[in-house]
Amino acid sequence: MVFENAEQISNFTYKGRLDDFRDSDFVILGHNLTQVVDGVSVRGIVTNQSEHALTYHGNQFGDWFLEKTQEKGHALSYLVSGKGLYNHTDLEISFSMYHCYFASCGIKAPPPPTKKPTDAPIQEHKIAILHWSNRQTWKDAPAGWGGNYGKRMYGLPKDGDNVMIQAGNHVFADTDLPVMNKLYIDGTLEFVDTRDYNLTVTYIIIRGGRLIIGHNESHGFQHTVRIILQGDIYTPEIRMQVGQNVGMRSQTGPNVASKAIGVFGELDLHGKYHKTHWTHLATTVYPDNGTRITVMDDADWEVGDEIVVATTSFETWHTETFKIEEVVNVRTFVLNATFKHKHIAEEYTVSDGNVSRTYTMRAEVGLLTRNIKIEGGYYKNLYKHGFGGRVIVGNYLPYPRTKFGSAQLSNVEFIHTGQEGFTDDDDPRYSIVFMTVKPCHRSYFKGCVSRRSYVKGCSFHHGFNTAIGLNDSRWVDVVDNVVHITIGSAMMDLGTRNRWVHNLVTVSIFAKTPGSQKAAEFNGGFDLEYASNPTLVNNSVAGSERVGYKVKGQRCSEDRFESWSGNVAHGTLHGVYMFKKSISSVCSKIAGFKLYKNYDFGIYIQVACSIIITDVTLIDNRAGIVPLIVGPSARLHKTSKQYVRIENTLIVGMSPGFVCDLDSRYPGSSFGTRKQRGPTATSSYRHASPGGHVGVVWPSFMTGLNKAPNYPFHWVTEYPAISGKTLLNNVMFSNFEKRCRHRNVMIMTNSNSGDFMHPIYMQNIHMDQIQPESKLLLHRPNGRLVNPSDCVDMDCDGMKNALLQDLDGTFLGSVATVIPDSAFEWGGDPSRGLGNYRIPKVMVTEVDGSRIPYKKKMPNKGIYRGHDNQCTWQPSWTAYECHDIDYNVLVIESLDDDTEIRRLSPVGLYADTYIDLINGPQDHGWCNGYTCQERISTFYAIVAMDLEYELVFTGTNPQDLRFQLLNAEDDSAVVVGIWYASPQRLDVYVNGVYILPNNGAFEFNEFVWKNDKTPAEYMPSLLSTVNGENFFDRMTQYLHILVRGPRPVIIRTVPVIMVTFSVPAIPVDAFYEVNLIANLVAFLDVEPAQIRIVNIIAEDSFSGRRRRSTEGADVVIEIGDPPADSIEEPEEDVPVDEAPSVMNGTTTSNTTSASIVTETVTTVAAPTATTNVTGNTTSHDHSGHTLSFDSLINLQSTIANEMQGGSLADTLDIEIMAMAMTDPLPEPVDPTGGVRASNGTAENGTERYDEHQAHLAAESEMAESTLVVFRIPAQLIVEVEPAGAVEDEAFDIQPKITVLDAMGILVEHLGTRSKPWLLTASIRPGTGSHDASLHGNLTLPFIHGWVNFTGLEIDAPANNVTLDFHITYPNTSTFAVGSTVFSVTPRPYLVVIMDAPAHHGDMHVGDNFNVIIEIHDGITLQPAQDLDEKIYTWYASASLYIPSNYPGQIVGETNVTFDLSTARAHIDNLTIDASGYHYIIQLHVYTTPPSNYEKVLLLDPFDVVTASHNLWNASHATFTIRFDADYDKVVGGNKEEMKIYFTNMIGRMYPNVTISNVTITRGSIWVTFDLQGEHLESVRDQLWEDLSKGQVTLSFNGYTLTADPYLGINKDTTLDIPYRPEIRVTPSYELLLPLWTMTVIVANGVIVIVILVWCCYKCDCSSSGEEYYYGPRSNQERSKENAQKCSTPGKEEMIVEDISDEREASPTPSVSSKTNPAAAEAECTSMVPHVETFSPILKTKPQTPCPILKTKMTKPSLTKPAAAVAELTSMVPQTPSPILKTKMTKPSLKKKVDGATPSPKLEHLKEKEMFIMAKNNHGVFSKIASIDVNYKGTVYDLHQTVTSALANKLKGREFDLLTETLEKVDVSYEKQLTVAQVYSSDCVLIRLASEETVAAMLCPCGKEGEFTCTSCGKQAYCSPKCQTRDWPRHTNVCSKFK
Repeated sequence: MVFENAEQISNFTYKGRLDDFRDSDFVILGHNLTQVVDGVSVRGIVTNQSEHALTYHGNQFGDWFLEKTQEKGHALSYLVSGKGLYNHTDLEISFSMYHCYFASCGIKAPPPPTKKPTDAPIQEHKIAILHWSNRQTWKDAPAGWGGNYGKRMYGLPKDGDNVMIQAGNHVFADTDLPVMNKLYIDGTLEFVDTRDYNLTVTYIIIRGGRLIIGHNESHGFQHTVRIILQGDIYTPEIRMQVGQNVGMRSQTGPNVASKAIGVFGELDLHGKYHKTHWTHLATTVYPDNGTRITVMDDADWEVGDEIVVATTSFETWHTETFKIEEVVNVRTFVLNATFKHKHIAEEYTVSDGNVSRTYTMRAEVGLLTRNIKIEGGYYKNLYKHGFGGRVIVGNYLPYPRTKFGSAQLSNVEFIHTGQEGFTDDDDPRYSIVFMTVKPCHRSYFKGCVSRRSYVKGCSFHHGFNTAIGLNDSRWVDVVDNVVHITIGSAMMDLGTRNRWVHNLVTVSIFAKTPGSQKAAEFNGGFDLEYASNPTLVNNSVAGSERVGYKVKGQRCSEDRFESWSGNVAHGTLHGVYMFKKSISSVCSKIAGFKLYKNYDFGIYIQVACSIIITDVTLIDNRAGIVPLIVGPSARLHKTSKQYVRIENTLIVGMSPGFVCDLDSRYPGSSFGTRKQRGPTATSSYRHASPGGHVGVVWPSFMTGLNKAPNYPFHWVTEYPAISGKTLLNNVMFSNFEKRCRHRNVMIMTNSNSGDFMHPIYMQNIHMDQIQPESKLLLHRPNGRLVNPSDCVDMDCDGMKNALLQDLDGTFLGSVATVIPDSAFEWGGDPSRGLGNYRIPKVMVTEVDGSRIPYKKKMPNKGIYRGHDNQCTWQPSWTAYECHDIDYNVLVIESLDDDTEIRRLSPVGLYADTYIDLINGPQDHGWCNGYTCQERISTFYAIVAMDLEYELVFTGTNPQDLRFQLLNAEDDSAVVVGIWYASPQRLDVYVNGVYILPNNGAFEFNEFVWKNDKTPAEYMPSLLSTVNGENFFDRMTQYLHILVRGPRPVIIRTVPVIMVTFSVPAIPVDAFYEVNLIANLVAFLDVEPAQIRIVNIIAEDSFSGRRRRSTEGADVVIEIGDPPADSIEEPEEDVPVDEAPSVMNGTTTSNTTSASIVTETVTTVAAPTATTNVTGNTTSHDHSGHTLSFDSLINLQSTIANEMQGGSLADTLDIEIMAMAMTDPLPEPVDPTGGVRASNGTAENGTERYDEHQAHLAAESEMAESTLVVFRIPAQLIVEVEPAGAVEDEAFDIQPKITVLDAMGILVEHLGTRSKPWLLTASIRPGTGSHDASLHGNLTLPFIHGWVNFTGLEIDAPANNVTLDFHITYPNTSTFAVGSTVFSVTPRPYLVVIMDAPAHHGDMHVGDNFNVIIEIHDGITLQPAQDLDEKIYTWYASASLYIPSNYPGQIVGETNVTFDLSTARAHIDNLTIDASGYHYIIQLHVYTTPPSNYEKVLLLDPFDVVTASHNLWNASHATFTIRFDADYDKVVGGNKEEMKIYFTNMIGRMYPNVTISNVTITRGSIWVTFDLQGEHLESVRDQLWEDLSKGQVTLSFNGYTLTADPYLGINKDTTLDIPYRPEIRVTPSYELLLPLWTMTVIVANGVIVIVILVWCCYKCDCSSSGEEYYYGPRSNQERSKENAQKCSTPGKEEMIVEDISDEREASPTPSVSSKTNPAAAEAECTSMVPHVETFSPILKTKPQTPCPILKTKMTKPSLTKPAAAVAELTSMVPQTPSPILKTKMTKPSLKKKVDGATPSPKLEHLKEKEMFIMAKNNHGVFSKIASIDVNYKGTVYDLHQTVTSALANKLKGREFDLLTETLEKVDVSYEKQLTVAQVYSSDCVLIRLASEETVAAMLCPCGKEGEFTCTSCGKQAYCSPKCQTRDWPRHTNVCSKFK
């Protein structure tokens, strides 16, 4: 297996699957590798390699083997095997390869010693000064190394040698160097600067030594040095060895690999000094317009030098390279070619009259040529493999010295370096990589290198990997380098405090994943997202196929490190890319960038912290700034004060030099990234729609990362965060106007953030060349999201709650606010789901229930906009500009556990004639590949301050609610009235402290309710300073709260019982003197503080009318714990990082709610939503037991039971006229248990899960909020009596009992909802049978005053049964009632014949046979259960039916007892002692004691033959004899019995032949029968003789008959000649006329038939294509024709032979079904289990239909009873046959148009013309219609189409669809099958029900018949022509119909 263009990669990972493996299946997969691997995972687990090559038998799935070779890599193979699998299984592969840094992946390098070793003193070496050209230099060269010739010979190294510069030697290179394989430098090698050098080598390894070419950057090497690194992907690699020869286990160090320089000492490469390494164009250059350029800085470049000129367009590859041909001066150069692209050098100034800003856009120009070059040697596949040279600088640990590497490079040119695909952290094959290069610790080892490494003034071009990589390295300086063409990121930093200063990157190519075009990650010109505190100054990325700078930002408050500044990016997709990673969890900063012409984003951010963007210039970017901030989880109700702050920034939409035709094109680098496309200024929701440029895309604060880069980067796919805001200060916008056919926009909403737009606040805004319509664009809601998987049934809120405030008027001209049109399509497009009908009805309903007209109360729709033109519609913005109205965002949260699965929306919010509807966030979850259809109940509403609002939820109110004004000042306030359906107590908390209601007080240390003022006087005031001030108006059921400032207000619903007593008239003051409360406390055993009077009202709570003063009053009492003083809230999470100042200065407007002065980034969680506030509360003096929800339920039940038991008034010592109660609310729970719901439906199949839960919650709330009136019961009534009782079966009619009071009124509530009264059913003692018991749901609760029993049954037959019903809870009740008397009938049973002689064909005399019988339940149709528990013993006996009919008798044991455990009886080893025909066995099933379960039934007939019985080649003839007797008297209704008697009589008289097909007809008594045998002629003669002598007699039915002397032979429809022995004829016919006469007649007849056939054939050929065949044909011929016709498209006729004809070819002695249909039916019947019913209920003998014969039939042997059971249901009385009948509807026949063009091939059309072929009564299929069929549609649709196509007499007929193998299509699969799966031809085959009658209505031509044959009346014809054509065929069958 090879990945395309990645042959050199050996560190890949992939997943796959191989399907349908089982035992013996295997495959060996392999890869050719260039590296040796240390571990391989095939199944997700790393395993060791096999010891031998892989085989199926010797290895297991997942084993691998590596065959190491020296050339062309190594062969890795692994085994995928199904060994041991016996079912087809899909095998998953998870393949990975691993390279260990050390010899064992589990063993790490030993730690350095804590002190200097003393046992092995280090010796100092005296340095020897040597020259390469001197032979003596090589005198001491080790054996096998260059210079050592052997035999004490030495000299200069030669080509191909391995050369070692030994430790202590300082060798000066002063001559030509050989081509070397390895160059090891343990000492020092220095190049003498007197000449040029070529150093060609495969490996250079500096092991503690030093390589010097030039001493420092200011005194560089002046000559040319080329270091050429040779090798390819197959060159062996070198991994540094450590720990050898000192007792340590051999371990490996860094991997130098091949074609490499390994620096584990010091590398000094310093080329010729250059004053300027890169600069900028001074003037713009144009395509094909001269070769001279001028740059901005003095440059010491020379003729022949190569330079690069960077792109200044969106296209990365507009970068160009040239050579200098002439140096005009230090700034002007003549190049070797003209430019192909425009490269700009532009400068502009923008000003708003007060503030000016200047910006430039100039192409970078860089020098590529250096005099020291490191080159990757060329080979044939260099560019295909991307395998260049590399330099690795690192450390390794040979004992006793650690080799520390450092490198100082300046003015070095890297050409064709880097090795593509090798990017792993442990083996990065960059052009140069610093691996763990840090300041060393001298305390460890002597000789540690402490100098800093750097790369300065170098150039890297045409590389294959990253140019410079700093992996885990510190303090490396990367300065003044030029990089041109790298694959992957050009610069990579994984270290700490490294400096990147003034580097130029051009053409950074996107690194594709091997074998795929998909982006795993976006690489950048500078990849610093894992760097720690890097310095980034004056760098430029001028062309990257993906990202300019991939960073994690700077700390917002950090000043210890050098600030970022002067960095430029252009010609990329993303200028600055900050994705997932940030330097701080609190705040990260992006500063010091100029970003222009970046195609998708200037700055893209998606991180989990606040962001500051400062000192940034953005020009000509399609989207300037796009921030997505990930906040804390909204599901957990956490908040944080996250923000985005943009300040001191210039944003230019389209600069004056922007060229529409050139600069608006898609860059080539954007190919393959369409789904990652950024937003543009367009109102379209289509992704990647063309549009104008955007300055700032509205920041999104969300609770999780989106799915980028697999989806567009700016999409929001999570819930919105609760809090967040954006602040713009001192930002200048310029050149936002309509250009290039599109409008450029300063600020635009994120069209793919559909839930909530957090507010934007602006001040100190400067604008130049801005068109008013270009200031803003607020999108309309996306209508496509109105669907069950997203926003459900109305628009999402995102585009309807975007709030922008101009704090000082610098943006809008005066202090103002921009709000969206939240009433978009109100009453318009119905698909938007917005209109008056969505307003909660409570909001337009008076207290008395009357309806308030919408126009009267709420004529205005949407967000409040004032009344005096305070808001102006801005159509270009699609928003309102509002003045003098202070707006803020009100956040409304459900804190309940079921916040995601209980729908509350739409939420109605009303204030001062304005009604707004809020939908809430959309569904963002995915559950098993489907949307979860769950939405968090958090709502964001834009509200105007200092107004009073009404708020009503459409669904059930949450029990815990939180309200918060987002980013509000302390003086911002609104009053919100929330409607509650349930009158529970509502406690309000702010900062965890209880806020006392305005009508609440603590008196004598106990909480009480006050009623001394009117409701208006208790209402919260907007002038109040108490945040959370509240009052619950029980009349209107609104809780009014004051929300002031930024602190949230929490409303907690406390479960209480509200009891209302209607008592006689008493003054209110006097009422408190009554001991009601004290008596309740004593009765309920609770604390006094847990019961309090809420109100005493003179209005009837039950009727709603006002009482007279003498009628009494209603006392409302609350039972429950008093309010908790406080609840615990989690402490604020104070971050470690210092929070920055958000904005300098203060707000200048008093009409804003924005708190933007300072910020402290904190996280606040909501209080725990609990019902029992125990450990989390403090209380006054009521520290006794608390009332849990269960306690309240028990108290409520106690009160209700006492009231309905009639004792409560006495208990409380007060007269109670009536009582009502409400239920306490249970604690909300998530019914899913935290498991997200699937995309399924509720039980009714029509509701989504959340809708189903909402309906359940609404029903529950309706029940809980209803004031339940408790009446006193007086009697129980049996409204529905039990009936239809059958033993062990639920009653057909179940009893229903109701309860009434003394006035006969239904008592709807008996007990409480949680503990209703219970009613139990039982059998009244002394009734029914003593052994009968009642089963089922015996005890049920009263529901709405009724008990509807279900499942009641009695387990034994019984008479005179009475059921009693009595109250069992509470046990103090004595109510009872009885039912009327009824009986329980015995259970019906069926007898099923599981095995019988007829199932096995003909038998021989003496053969044993068995009869097996099963008793089946007549209701379940399954074998009877529990028969052994009944009182009966079951028996069966077998005998011959009418024994006198047969010559033989049954021999064997014929009486047996049933095995009641299996409900089966076996009558085994029976035989018949004489041959005979149609033996019928009679079975008698009975019980003891005797019962109605007695049945006599007959088995199917069978023949008994002799062992020599063989009729394979016997002659055959049909005979007819006559008895002169009265048919009706003799035969009567006993025709079948007479046939059996006659058959056996003839059989006894003539034993040498076989008799069959006996028919008896009237006309005297005619008997026709077939004889077959080898001596048929002699039998014929003997029969005639016996007839002549009167010896053929029979005695039947009391009559003795003698046959007449008449014998007919071979009777047919035309000739019936009595037999005369004196005339010698063949057995076929008897002739009455002379032979010559008959010959003439026959000849003439043949001629006439030939003429008719010829005429009909000619007529047929000239007809419309319909064909009809007649005359004799073989079955083979018909089958061949049928196959041809059905497989040929376009034919209009299909001839298919009846399968039953094929049975003639089967050699069987049974009765022929072709000549005797009754016999065929009998044969079919014998194939299935026979069923008889003998129940008193089921008394009809079932009909036994014959299944449709689908294949060639043989007589089956049903050896498995299960096979018979499977067909049982078709044998039960009143059970339809296996043919499922379909009632046809009114047809609408769609006829084929003559001359229509034939249909094209099936695969190219959905519609196909097909022909309906119906099987007629001759076994032939005929075309009856043509239809157009959707070939990809379902068979169910086809069925409906065929139904509509049948016409006239076929209307409403039932039919079955047949497959092309003539099998019936199962109706249950019709909706699952497609037409193409069933029919490959153009014929639709059907079989009409009742073929003998229905099919005959068709003319043989296929058309519907208009008249029938006058002779038989059975064949229909459409015309006389068709009758004439069919007459030769029809004459053969016409007489059979008579």
